[in-house]
Amino acid sequence: MTRPEVRAYRSLSTNPYLNLAIEEWLFRTTPPSSHILLLWRNSPCVCNVHHLAADSIPWLRRKSGGGTVFHDLGNSIYSIIEPRETFTRRKNAELVARVNERHDLVVDGKKVSGSAFKLTNTPVAQVLEGGSPKVGHKGRSKCSFASHQSARVLVTVDHGSFCEAVVDQFRKQHDLGYLKVETVDEQVVEREVKVREAYEELMSDDWKLGQTPEFVNEIDLVDAGLICNVSSRQGRITAIDFVPNPTLLSAKAEYLQDELFVAGMEDLKLCLQGKWYHPTAVHQAWCDLVQMQHGAISESHTAMVKIKRVADQLATLL
Repeated sequence: MTRPEVRAYRSLSTNPYLNLAIEEWLFRTTPPSSHILLLWRNSPCVCNVHHLAADSIPWLRRKSGGGTVFHDLGNSIYSIIEPRETFTRRKNAELVARVNERHDLVVDGKKVSGSAFKLTNTPVAQVLEGGSPKVGHKGRSKCSFASHQSARVLVTVDHGSFCEAVVDQFRKQHDLGYLKVETVDEQVVEREVKVREAYEELMSDDWKLGQTPEFVNEIDLVDAGLICNVSSRQGRITAIDFVPNPTLLSAKAEYLQDELFVAGMEDLKLCLQGKWYHPTAVHQAWCDLVQMQHGAISESHTAMVKIKRVADQLATLL
């Protein structure tokens, strides 16, 4: 019987888009009987979109799904690709530490890492290690747990040492006397078409935003005295409305009395329809609104100033 192929890779890149593209490339192109280990880490990557924009930090959606996670260079990640028939969550997590019933890595009973899994209809499985109270959605409920910061638990382990330890355990798991670690640099995106395709898809709005579950959100625009009710499907705004905050009677009176403001807000709603549910879309909607006026109303007009104030606050909360 032919021995299954066992290979180990280490990415030299810290670009999160490229690392996920490399992972997807290996997942899609390696033989179904292969056992593949990929070691990688990412530059800072979080999910506060306003903080991201301010500090030029990327945000990504990975193929396996899962909850929100923070990545930086202190976070070592390993991916395993293997046949479905040999796949178990516990076995692969135990490469580095004991696991709990949720297959999280734990030290002294506290979580130091989570895991995400992706199964396909082909005989391959992959192990990927690595809101607002007024938002209504159909997603999963979250699970709370006690956790450690890995750096506080494993203070003597750097990324290089971690990689060596995981490779060594992976080698032993497959009864190999030696396992060469193949490095992958950033030029792989030029050499491999499938990597480039995955890289471009991961960076696209259609992937990052278009896969978002349907939800509704109630946003309190305190400064404007308004409540914004917005619905989103597949990442785009499908319905949006602005109503006076019922607890602020003065705001309600002002809203009803200023006809230009009311008319302008209706136009802003039209401009927001169909746009991505993202702060940049609000700024684009404002520009569209200004163009709609064809100079009939100046941006310095009182009504337009108030509408701009609403748009700016919405952008900070969307």
